[in-house]
Amino acid sequence: KIRTLNKNNFLTKSPEEAKEILQELIKQLLKAIEYFSTDQARKYFPAKTLSYTVINKAWNGVSFLNPQAKNLDFYDDYQNYFVAPVQKYLQEDHSKDKYICSTCGRPIKRLEYSYGFLNDMGYDLNRKTSNAWNFKNDLYICPVCQFLYSLVPAGFTYNMASQGIFINENSSIRNLQGKNDATFNSMMRDIRSNTQTSPYRAFSAAFKDAEASGQNAALANIQLITYNNDHYNFQIIPIVASKVLIKVVEKKYTVKQTGEVKSYLANLYNAGISNFRGAGYYSILENVLNCLFNNTNLFSIIQELELLKVGNTAGCYYNTFQIMTVIRMNGWFLNELHKYRRSENAMKVEEDKLTKARGCGMHVRMGYDNENKAKTLAYKMLEAIRANSTDRFMELLLNAYLYLDKTVPKIFIETQSNTEVFKEYAFAFIAGLIGSSNAEQDK
Repeated sequence: KIRTLNKNNFLTKSPEEAKEILQELIKQLLKAIEYFSTDQARKYFPAKTLSYTVINKAWNGVSFLNPQAKNLDFYDDYQNYFVAPVQKYLQEDHSKDKYICSTCGRPIKRLEYSYGFLNDMGYDLNRKTSNAWNFKNDLYICPVCQFLYSLVPAGFTYNMASQGIFINENSSIRNLQGKNDATFNSMMRDIRSNTQTSPYRAFSAAFKDAEASGQNAALANIQLITYNNDHYNFQIIPIVASKVLIKVVEKKYTVKQTGEVKSYLANLYNAGISNFRGAGYYSILENVLNCLFNNTNLFSIIQELELLKVGNTAGCYYNTFQIMTVIRMNGWFLNELHKYRRSENAMKVEEDKLTKARGCGMHVRMGYDNENKAKTLAYKMLEAIRANSTDRFMELLLNAYLYLDKTVPKIFIETQSNTEVFKEYAFAFIAGLIGSSNAEQDK
């Protein structure tokens, strides 16, 4: 009614008459608002909201999420579709059943239930027979398993976008619930404070809180299941990655402006890139953790971050200190990897040398009369690293120090034989070389 009045400019043409109509509409609106405090509204509106914001992320197309559902009561529909078959199954005799559940092995009389209703996990057994071996489907389940699968949305922690996480801590139900509850609480804090939310951020923040309170927050060999854009990703957190996460939580630094002491992990919470690689927001922390959990080094991420920074690309919400945090994490990862592989004679990445390499880059930048020269050098060095050409990088480094009439740092000469360690110091040098001015940093 209001939309119609506004469309015809009625509210401005006839203000007195409009006022009378609006007063009548207000009475109706107050009745509608009053309805939301009734028991019926409290029962059904949250259920309706959850079905389209949480439940449909895990399954769809059946029960109350079936667009052709005849029963308009969500509770009755769920009861009839998922719960009643379980009650019936438990009361029946199954001694003569000739089929078995493909998930739990229980005997079943008929092949009628499948996990095809789960998003990205099953398929329509009646229409997609070609997906099964020899065109004969054997992926049917019992009513008990169907009911349990319907509870998947209750286990996952979802953010406001189509992302979720579940920590399959299988040592005990108590530990499993505790770790997932902590992740949920962390996610809710971010949502309430209107902070950029992601499952990995919530997970890492919950881990940081557990470590700070002295709780046992062991992560090694725990299964992590993440959900992103209708796809599930299963990861077993490696021992090496768990040790890196512990270090990035334990290591602290002091913010110069405020004197606040923060962990390096918290430093990456708000670092990201908008409209990057087809995503509305590319979270640096999320992608760093994803690489570590897949036992992959961070060189490609560091390369990308520095390259975007050199080109002054719009939408880059991170600074060179945050790049250095990623470089440090990669150094810890490489060191832990060598320990795990028992490479006793392997060259280690040393934190004080990383800081020194960054300082060398800053001194070279300040030695140039034009900031563009430093950026051009940084770009050429990044291209040399991309091509895995240590010789080319050293050539550029020597030319830079000849121009400034200074001595090349020993770090680079001593580590040329180890490509990974050399890259670490090279990236740290470039981070210093592209460091923003104070005005840009504040912005």
